[in-house]
Amino acid sequence: MTVELARAPYQRLVGPEFSTAEEVVAHFGCMQSQDFAMAKWAIARRSTGLTNAMLDEAFNDGKFLRTHMLRPTWHFVLPQDLGWIMALTGSRVHRLMTGLNKTIDLGEGELDTASGVIVAALAGGKALTRAAFATHLADAGIDAKGIRLAHLFIHCELQLLICNGPLAGKHHTYVLVPEAVTSANRLTEDEALARLAQAYVRGHGPSRPADLSWWSSLTLTQSRRGFELAGLQPRIIGGQELWCTMPALGESPIPRAALMPAFDESVSYVHKPIDLGRYPAKLPDLARGGGLLFVNGLLGGRWSRKLASKHVEVRVQVHGPLPRVLATAIESEAAKYAAFLETELDLRIAQ
Repeated sequence: MTVELARAPYQRLVGPEFSTAEEVVAHFGCMQSQDFAMAKWAIARRSTGLTNAMLDEAFNDGKFLRTHMLRPTWHFVLPQDLGWIMALTGSRVHRLMTGLNKTIDLGEGELDTASGVIVAALAGGKALTRAAFATHLADAGIDAKGIRLAHLFIHCELQLLICNGPLAGKHHTYVLVPEAVTSANRLTEDEALARLAQAYVRGHGPSRPADLSWWSSLTLTQSRRGFELAGLQPRIIGGQELWCTMPALGESPIPRAALMPAFDESVSYVHKPIDLGRYPAKLPDLARGGGLLFVNGLLGGRWSRKLASKHVEVRVQVHGPLPRVLATAIESEAAKYAAFLETELDLRIAQ
């Protein structure tokens, strides 16, 4: 069995589809959502009939949250899972951010002052955009421009003070976490290690402890212990030792073509060649194209989209041969994306 075949049923690009956004997010534990629009497509691609409008409604209703965590970058997470995941991983992420904050002359005192200002501004159930905080922070004598502002908010998020709230038109807002999270799972460290390891392998398939460490910012020692506590077992797949749930899921058909976000969980591994297939470019370079084209489970090109008033323009660049059967599969994928946006499709495929 190849690694691609072994991972396919876990990544849920084929097989039974989910019916709600919450089910998809729960399957992965967390889902990277740096690109909010494309991250919603990552949910819809694994579901039956969910549209962009339906996901906006679920997000605005707080069915799933968006915040900085893990590496850290933006992630979707269920409200009840936010606390225990942050408790397990947050200290290491905070140490990482401390070093980055020093490079922009942002110390703990200023961070604490800004946190107090931000929390006070949100008191009483308010949901405010970043721009709305400018006056509050300026009045407190805090330089909150550019990357410093982003770091101030990340600090508050890692402290479980704030997270994204309902959309205000096309703009994101922030709300207080205690108002967004009405119930939370409380776990011991070992329980949390086991559950995070289970969630990672449940959504990503046969993996290495190093993959969980990269994804979560846990140490390699913690990741190995998480695999052990979760009861994962090693198997030789594609010539390497990978850990699986037991019993492991059987082989599942791989989509001939899949149009996925650049930061999809299907590429959230350490990024050894075996994880991505043979493609004459590095993943960060491909990510600049907007999305990744997978052909038979391997990286096979890139795609981009541009939303117009009455249609979406989808442009797909294929690396390698383009037989009719592949073109048809890409056409089907692009049609799904247009249906997700509830608009017409303007598709062009090139080599």
